[in-house]
Amino acid sequence: MRCRVRGGVVGHPAFQCQRCLMAFYCSSECRERHKRTHAVETPCMDVREMRRDCIETGDGEMSKEMVAGIAMAAQLAGKQDFKSQLMLSAHYQNEERWEQALGIYKNIYDDLPYQDPISQRKVIMGLCRCFYEIGNYEASIGLGEGALEMNRHFPGVHKYIALSQKALGQRDEARKSMMRAILYEAPWDDKNKAE
Repeated sequence: MRCRVRGGVVGHPAFQCQRCLMAFYCSSECRERHKRTHAVETPCMDVREMRRDCIETGDGEMSKEMVAGIAMAAQLAGKQDFKSQLMLSAHYQNEERWEQALGIYKNIYDDLPYQDPISQRKVIMGLCRCFYEIGNYEASIGLGEGALEMNRHFPGVHKYIALSQKALGQRDEARKSMMRAILYEAPWDDKNKAE
């Protein structure tokens, strides 16, 4: 990262454009000095506004394009925080780059106890799906069953347990898992009805 004013290497990402999070500076003085030029010459988009205004799907999730854009911005900015890495893994998953998504999910798994429940569910769900997609069915089943012990209403996990069981030839177990999905997951949810 280089300072947009002086061109020197920026050692700390705290001095950056607070709107787009993509322009970096070596000091708050450089940031203030460049503010007008940056806004005019390189129109910056407010990341928070982009997130609010993003095209959402019916279940409240961001579109694939929005996930890709936010993940790319985080990657370019060199962000390594939990939320940025979670967004990047979701992007890889959307692109069906299962090994890369799995690697990031595994790296952020240790931070899980310190995250909000929604983030925890996203990581565990992502791990279950990645394990299923790469053919590690036992890992998908094991992790999924562990998640269901914590919360039997865990959205989506039943599906990847059942698919993994089916792939292993355990058809009766797969049927039972899908019956539990119908019983415990929200059957009135349009996404669940479609699947």
